[in-house]
Amino acid sequence: MSDQDFANTSDPLGSPKAGLSSDLDNLAAYVSSLTKTPPSPYRDAGGVLTSEGLAGRAVFESRRCGFCHSGSSFTDGKRHDVGTVKPSSGLGIGQPLAGVGFDTPTLKGVWNTAPYLHDGQASTLEDVLNSDEHIIGDALSAAEMGQLVAYLLQIDDREAAPAAVPVPSSSPWDLIVLASIFAAAITGIRMRSNRLKTIPTSWERPN
Repeated sequence: MSDQDFANTSDPLGSPKAGLSSDLDNLAAYVSSLTKTPPSPYRDAGGVLTSEGLAGRAVFESRRCGFCHSGSSFTDGKRHDVGTVKPSSGLGIGQPLAGVGFDTPTLKGVWNTAPYLHDGQASTLEDVLNSDEHIIGDALSAAEMGQLVAYLLQIDDREAAPAAVPVPSSSPWDLIVLASIFAAAITGIRMRSNRLKTIPTSWERPN
């Protein structure tokens, strides 16, 4: 590829480089051929989910993980902000990443792709799931954590695609924020109510 061709196609979202370099064309063809996920070694000998994996699938469904990780590739192909954006994360398509987030990664073969998150800040799946922004609802119990991790480690091409999960909000994390605000409001009302109970009424004479 000539320097001029490289300069003309330097924008990742601009003109394609296809046909300008045989090496790049061959590399692109090879990467495009990588469509299969290696079988997970965490499954039973017969290639089926373990009992822990089956329990983890139920946790996956009940916690609405399919809101982001759905379809045959276990990803909705969208971008989500799950609280991992840092000043050092840079920009995405020339725009700040806060509130936009990163592309949802596939869960296929996740047993072999540590460390996790866009900058590798999570060494284990437990580290990912311990993030408040990554779980809808209450924190996972120790049993749920173990089961969900067991399931994630067993996801490969043999696992059926999870259905997309509709959430009545722009994102599940909006629901968490709204729930927190509502809880704070209720707490404030109760505190004010308790204070009012201690105020003597007009027909009561304080001691």
